[in-house]
Amino acid sequence: MAEARVAVSEPKLAAGQMQEGRDTLRDAARAWRKSLVRRFFATRNSIYNGLWPTHIYNLMVTTGLVTLLLFWHPAWAGGFTSRLWHLAEVLNIGDSIPYTIRVPLVAIAFGLIFFILLLYLRRYALRALLSYKGWMYQPPRTQSWTTLAWGLLVKIVSGYKPSTYSCQAALPRMPVPPLRRTLDQLIDSLTPLYGQDSGQVREFKRQAAEFEKSIGYKLQRVLQLKSWWAPNYVTDWWEKYVYLMSRSPLPINSNYYILDHSYFKPTSNPAARAGYIVHHLLRVKRMLDREQIEPLLIRSTIPVCMSQYERAFSTTRVPGEDIDELVHYPSSKSKHIIVLSSGHYYKVDVYDSDGAVLSTRVLEDLFQWIVDDSKQHDISQSESRLAALTALERTKWAKIRRQHFLESEASANKDFLATLESAINVVSFCSDPVSDDFSERGKMGLHGNGRNIWFDKNANLIFHPSGRFAVHCEHSWADAPVFAHLIEFVYTAEAANPDKIYDSCGRCLPDPAAQKPIRQPERLVWRCSESLANEIDDAYQFSLKNNADLDLVVRDFNEYGKGVIKCFKVSPDAYVQMVLHLAYYRMHGKFALTYESSMTRLFLCGRTETVRSLTQSACDFVLAMCAKECDSGLRIRLLRRAADEHQTSYRNAMAGLGCDRHLFALYVIGRGLGYESEFLKSTLTLPWILSTSQQPQQQLADTPSCDLPEFRDCVSPGGGFGPVADQGYGVSYMLAGDFRIFFHVSSKRSAADTDSTRFMDHIYQALRDVKALFDGHSTAA
Repeated sequence: MAEARVAVSEPKLAAGQMQEGRDTLRDAARAWRKSLVRRFFATRNSIYNGLWPTHIYNLMVTTGLVTLLLFWHPAWAGGFTSRLWHLAEVLNIGDSIPYTIRVPLVAIAFGLIFFILLLYLRRYALRALLSYKGWMYQPPRTQSWTTLAWGLLVKIVSGYKPSTYSCQAALPRMPVPPLRRTLDQLIDSLTPLYGQDSGQVREFKRQAAEFEKSIGYKLQRVLQLKSWWAPNYVTDWWEKYVYLMSRSPLPINSNYYILDHSYFKPTSNPAARAGYIVHHLLRVKRMLDREQIEPLLIRSTIPVCMSQYERAFSTTRVPGEDIDELVHYPSSKSKHIIVLSSGHYYKVDVYDSDGAVLSTRVLEDLFQWIVDDSKQHDISQSESRLAALTALERTKWAKIRRQHFLESEASANKDFLATLESAINVVSFCSDPVSDDFSERGKMGLHGNGRNIWFDKNANLIFHPSGRFAVHCEHSWADAPVFAHLIEFVYTAEAANPDKIYDSCGRCLPDPAAQKPIRQPERLVWRCSESLANEIDDAYQFSLKNNADLDLVVRDFNEYGKGVIKCFKVSPDAYVQMVLHLAYYRMHGKFALTYESSMTRLFLCGRTETVRSLTQSACDFVLAMCAKECDSGLRIRLLRRAADEHQTSYRNAMAGLGCDRHLFALYVIGRGLGYESEFLKSTLTLPWILSTSQQPQQQLADTPSCDLPEFRDCVSPGGGFGPVADQGYGVSYMLAGDFRIFFHVSSKRSAADTDSTRFMDHIYQALRDVKALFDGHSTAA
């Protein structure tokens, strides 16, 4: 077994590329300068965000105008200036002070008072304006004059060029929906599943009425009290009880993956690809640290909450025996990445001595050296499988971590873990060959080979021998659109200018600045006792078993896309949801309780809400499609009615009027107050047989359209996740432009009735059959 040590080897790079024997005083000066730069941006952003939506210019202009009026004494402003002098008396700015000094003091005093009033007036006015959600129910091209006037007011009241977190103070808090509305919405969503007159629905209605009369309104009042002082009435509980208290393994059950470009591959050199991806992602991180990424806006007007971006880098989910903990490291303490290659872990500092991000070519050389060096060191099978521990059930992994890393006699084990967990990201070079098949790439992104993903880290960047790339993300710190937005910066730049990134041999173009790394990569070596080796081997076999049980199929449906669907006058998302219901019913002969994720980031600290897409209208459409005697005209009308109802439900969820997060929060309060509600417990534990999610696409403004011929093969297929229920499916889909739809379908092979390939085939057939309804029919009918 390896001794406890940190082996530092010197990369065989070009002469002069490494920096030797740095001068101590020069290092101290550089560290001081970098600290000043960090403090400058942090202070500037704090002031800027604290003053938004006003600006310091408002204070300067007001002070200047008042000073001018006091010196000029215009007759038309006599009443105003007299009040200003009265203000001077109140503030004890008397005649003993020279006039030339007294005037600026009065102007500054008035300017400050006016500025503070303006700040809070604009902020609360903007919060009140953003509380209006009627705009969601009106298509952009047919908005009422009231909504247009509201949008104009929002733009007038909003500040100029907000930074990443400027809008946070102006976002409204998510309201608690009325209890009766939530209960009715829940019963309505369960009726199509069981039948209007079924005994189960009658029992749910009885339990709902009893809950409302007994403890329902008491819990509701407590929740309303929380909503008045907490940033969000449910998000903290959602993160704690749904994510951090879950004891299930992270891979497949919680985490998700994102694939790179669908068909376009800029280089076959994995080290070069990693050099570019890591470099550009670190530049995005720096933009985020300096709050230079503008907040996302809906319809170029309505801001969404950006709080989840704060933990996008340098974050680790630390396992606990009862509850996990999310630990975020500040940029000043997290300046390195961890590179995993052939079972070895390397610490790589990614900034040079001046604090600049290492160039793509320098990173490529470092990565290539690590890949080569990792093959020269012997390592036991157990040691090479260390990452498998993070695939265990959380309680078991927490006990192993405490026993063998925190309380171990080998201090290097504790240091090793601290270095890994404080890293910005983990970069993993996978030695297993992976084809360009979407499904194979997806499986390697979701669970890897059992030993090459550190599942606790916020993001693992996985590079395959072919040059392909995938991201594996831990889910508790943020929802998938957040990291998808950040990685879109990287994908867009790579697709738009590959010739400016890679040379004809597939290597990164050299850096004209001749940049030097600050120190050599460190190969981290830790002590693996016999008992720890046994734990690792058991974890590896556990991981392989779970990986083999995953049935993941990813396909590109390119017969038509949302461009055609819009011509049918149907919401593309609602259209796909109806297709999924039709496909499932045809395959299984029954309907399934269906979950679609919707964001609630229009509110402060919002995350997600559930859209229950199985409605009676959806069932009517599916049954009509399966009835031979039904004509196409009736089926189209039923489709549009179901789609309209679904779209309304989706908008309600975005507006904070869904029922699931409300019921969940009531359940948490009830347990906290010692109440047991069979109604809440039974309804919240119903299995989501179909767990679905539409992936966002092109979140960046001013990016080339993926419908342009030169970029159609560059679009990412998006990503996916595992099934929520053991007997169900996880379905992720991306409406990638007007011409294609990517589907990610997952299930478990151990389930008796699921089959991802067959279900995908049914989805394809349903897409063709629904489109055929409109062939020969006027879309305006």
